[in-house]
Amino acid sequence: MISAVFQRFLGMLPLVLRVAVVTEIAVPTMTYLLMPQMTRLFSWWLYPSTEMTLPTKNDIPAIAENSQAIPLPNLQSPNEEKQQIAISLNP
Repeated sequence: MISAVFQRFLGMLPLVLRVAVVTEIAVPTMTYLLMPQMTRLFSWWLYPSTEMTLPTKNDIPAIAENSQAIPLPNLQSPNEEKQQIAISLNP
């Protein structure tokens, strides 16, 4: 957009100088004028509330004081030997 606005003045400059001039205009404009406004506008999203409610023991039935633990089944058969896997990190 900056290039379009200043096209008449920048058209006679070489490409490198045109890019430098547009950059010199765009960076301060974005940094000091537009981004502070955008940060305020989207502050609800950029800085969400840090308040979190952690569940209590009564909220989770598995850890409630009056609940009974359910034993997990033994997934490894007693006859099965433990296997170890070695992974070489060097190619």
